[in-house]
Amino acid sequence: MTQPSRSRVASRWTPIFLGLFVASVVGGGVWWLRRDRVEISPQEPKEQVVEPAPPKPAPPSEAYVGNRACRVCHSDIANMYDGHTMANSAALVSEAPALEDYTTATRFSKGGCDYRVELADDGVYHHESYTDAQGELFDQRVEVQYSVGSGHRGRSYFIDRGGLLFMSPISWYSQQNRWDLSPSYPDQNHPRFERPVTGRCLGCHAGRVNHEPGENDRFMHPAVREAAISCERCHGPGRDHVSWHRGGDSRTGDDPIINPKKLSPSKREGVCNQCHLIGTDEVLRYGRTDFDFRPGMEIGDVWSIFVEGTGVSNAGETTAVSQVQQMRASRCFIGSEGKLGCITCHDSHRLPTSDTRLVEYNTRCQSCHSDRGCSLPLAEREAPPANGSCIDCHMPRLGANDVPHTTQTDHRVLRRPQSPTAEELSAVATPREPVTRIFDLEEVPLDAFDLNRALGIVEATRAEHSQNAERAARAVSLLEPISKRDPTDSAVADKFGISLAISGDPDRAVDTWQRALFANTKSEGLLYSIGLAYSSTGRHAEALPYFNRLTQVNPWRTEYQAQRSRVLLANGKTEDAIEAAKRVTELNPSMAAGWEWLAFICEQDGRPIEAERYRKIQKRNEKRTAAE
Repeated sequence: MTQPSRSRVASRWTPIFLGLFVASVVGGGVWWLRRDRVEISPQEPKEQVVEPAPPKPAPPSEAYVGNRACRVCHSDIANMYDGHTMANSAALVSEAPALEDYTTATRFSKGGCDYRVELADDGVYHHESYTDAQGELFDQRVEVQYSVGSGHRGRSYFIDRGGLLFMSPISWYSQQNRWDLSPSYPDQNHPRFERPVTGRCLGCHAGRVNHEPGENDRFMHPAVREAAISCERCHGPGRDHVSWHRGGDSRTGDDPIINPKKLSPSKREGVCNQCHLIGTDEVLRYGRTDFDFRPGMEIGDVWSIFVEGTGVSNAGETTAVSQVQQMRASRCFIGSEGKLGCITCHDSHRLPTSDTRLVEYNTRCQSCHSDRGCSLPLAEREAPPANGSCIDCHMPRLGANDVPHTTQTDHRVLRRPQSPTAEELSAVATPREPVTRIFDLEEVPLDAFDLNRALGIVEATRAEHSQNAERAARAVSLLEPISKRDPTDSAVADKFGISLAISGDPDRAVDTWQRALFANTKSEGLLYSIGLAYSSTGRHAEALPYFNRLTQVNPWRTEYQAQRSRVLLANGKTEDAIEAAKRVTELNPSMAAGWEWLAFICEQDGRPIEAERYRKIQKRNEKRTAAE
């Protein structure tokens, strides 16, 4: 099942529709709402003599051969791996083995809406609908193309809209045998069918992703080249390995394939951590994409991942992907001086069966603890809840607070999970610092450029969320020299510009975004920021081209269409504004403010009958939300 990704998964803008939509600002730009209206005087990019940016890393090898080629020589391992959860991580909905209930309990209600799953002859469709005393108000039917998740916990579903992927609000939860809202979807005001699926998200759930060159979150057709987590995700691209073995007597040197067991501990763990480590924040290294990691690299070669604590709350709940932080806080890991790792206990090619699980895991524990067995009497050791299992006693199940209806194994390996010692509590306590440490800074030391870039992006992100001018000023001081060295770095330009706007320098913010946009023409964040900056200061003629471009780059986001409608009306293009407003109601028929805006424009254009029809839909939606 797909997990809540880093902050990029969620929309970066806070939707603000009702009165503000009609009055002036719609759909976001929280960095801008706190500013007084200041005239912006953008300038054309000017050449500056500054220290050049460091060279970007060379693209990694793409010499893949695919799982089928591996199976030719490694059929025994491949057949065994077929039953692993990683081998079933993603699939086309039409090809996924059926485990969901498509016949009986296919409906549920949350937050005033009804949800339904439809298995039709031509595909699988997810519905969000509402019916009141007057009849059906809306029924939005969306086809899903990809199922994501092995089914061990459940499955989520992705929608492919011409190279842009979005998540469905409906997921299947295997442990409870039920349909419900997807992970990180609250009961109300959730992103519905508009939550973007990033390259980082898809890259961890699929073996190989077919991303658009130069774009991290846009995909070609088909979006997925290899659905299952493939052999090459852990062993590296295999073309040279195949050629080496075909060389016969003429081959020289060592087999070029990567065996994770032979890597240093940090590189060995990096193979697993590329997908199983989620910190509080994550920053791509300069010049990297989310598809650059190859086995044999350090995690820090591609991402700077910020971590805090273990992810386990005082209530005994945890985030769904925090096993790495938990394990590294355990006495087992600390006592092994870093030698303990994922594959110490987990066979990456097979899962133990229910019949062999107890013996296999007990044997692995005893491989380190053979000199000191369990201190409990045998009768107590074999009584519930342990039932003779080391891990059931020392690694009990915790509730996953970000994925409903699921649990996760506690990897802190506490000596007494029911009453941990003071030492254990101290070891696993969650630090309270706003920004803690970068995960593998010792293995991959960063120079001033990369360190300040990562720290500045994280500080700017937190300044944006908190609207904290002091934090924004710190972000500006960190990112300004980085931005000067490469004005086209879109990640830096995006956050640097937002920090400038929060700090009270809108002119430089717009100039920063425009410079980066020349090299990042499809950047939704840059287009939205510039358009919103112009429209919020009354320069609607200059804002319109940016919102036009934005809705061409991504026509599937309600907030983009809403802003374009508002700017079209301000430019006297009433008919176009009405069409854009209708698109808002098509994308989100449950949003009362969208219907209110459509009615308002029709009233302004002298269409009272149409306006009254839309007002009635608005009122029915408002009654629905009031009753939630």
